[in-house]
Amino acid sequence: MKLIVQTSSASFGLGLMSDAGVLHHEIHGTDRSARSRDLGALFRDLTRSAGCALSEIDAVWVDLGPGGLSSTRAGVSFANALAFAAPARLWGVSALELLMLHARELTQRPVCSMRPAQGGLAFWALYEGRRMVASGCERPELVLPRITADHGAVALAGPLPRLRLAPETLNGVEPLEIDPPALRHFAQATRRVPVRVGATEILEPITGPEALAAG
Repeated sequence: MKLIVQTSSASFGLGLMSDAGVLHHEIHGTDRSARSRDLGALFRDLTRSAGCALSEIDAVWVDLGPGGLSSTRAGVSFANALAFAAPARLWGVSALELLMLHARELTQRPVCSMRPAQGGLAFWALYEGRRMVASGCERPELVLPRITADHGAVALAGPLPRLRLAPETLNGVEPLEIDPPALRHFAQATRRVPVRVGATEILEPITGPEALAAG
């Protein structure tokens, strides 16, 4: 069984997926309360409801962000520790790719996945089909007009209210409010491998534009 850990969005989510990529069980924190963000409690509730023991988990897949830095770090740290304890294989996926995979169910346009960053900036990645062709961290009102000028009409996927986009910024843009993307999309996402630190393999959250391009 594969454990999915998603904490880079406003609500936390954990899921259990079969080897065939079928999501059998999932649980979500419904708000920003301490209980909804207690990964240990969510994990216990998930495995109890699924009747799944820790020893049955052979892989841990975690959303590396970019997203809320403290919550993303919490999710990645939890995944690192759980994969070591299980023991289980450890994989990371990009939150922007997960947004694109969800958006692919809604549109045929090129997809610009976007998540807010500090200082009015936003992490973004542009996908044609399922291939990432550009990425960065810029002010949305600067990058979106450039993307539509170069690529024509695109879809914008992400937590749109949190991006605080002016209406004129959305000219030529199909807005898709997605926050968070469905956990089932982890099965289709590109897997990022951990790095070895001594005898232990660990993942790090995506915190800069260079890490976006790396995957």
